[in-house]
Amino acid sequence: MKKLILPGCRVLALLSGLLLAGFGPARAQTALGQPSLDEAKVQVWCAAIRFVYDDAGRGNLKSTLRCEGDLAALATSLRPDSQRVYSRLYAPIESPRTYQGLKTNEARLAALSKAIVARLRSSPARRRDPARLARLAVLETALNNYVTSGMPPGDVGEQLAADAQAATAADSGSVAAAAPALGPAEAAEASAAAAGSAAAAGQEGEGARLNVSHPGSSARREAGSG
Repeated sequence: MKKLILPGCRVLALLSGLLLAGFGPARAQTALGQPSLDEAKVQVWCAAIRFVYDDAGRGNLKSTLRCEGDLAALATSLRPDSQRVYSRLYAPIESPRTYQGLKTNEARLAALSKAIVARLRSSPARRRDPARLARLAVLETALNNYVTSGMPPGDVGEQLAADAQAATAADSGSVAAAAPALGPAEAAEASAAAAGSAAAAGQEGEGARLNVSHPGSSARREAGSG
């Protein structure tokens, strides 16, 4: 039986092919679950645009956004927007200039988030309103967290509304807790005191009605006595 002898170059080629076949799928699996740059941009843009709609009192427009598809689908859903978010915010920022010279997706997303926040902060009306600036700071934090940790920014306007509602409920609970609770004896005493005050007020009112004379009654008495 003859031994099959392969040239050294063919042996190396076969070994390289086997290595690539063995390690290729493992490398591809590490990328599963990670959003592409296009998908990540949609997350950033949708969070920012929802914030703009809520900030302008037009939260009803959020339902028109197409945030489940790609960036092109989102841009298409923005064009008929009455708030002109496409022409004033999206189009000027979503351009090659924003990402020029950046090599990684994280750097590109960071540049996008920074450009959006800077454009929103440059609004004169927003700069004059500390409350709106504070809300913008919450959006900025949410976008930065997404860039650095991958935590989806979600709907910042809804988060702010929920936080405000929780704070109001907590304040109401604090006021109620601060009021001292009356025991049975104290409650009975307070009720008796209130009843006594009401009775005294009634007597005073009756006396006042009896002491008021009808206009002209004194004049009639004087005329009769004369």
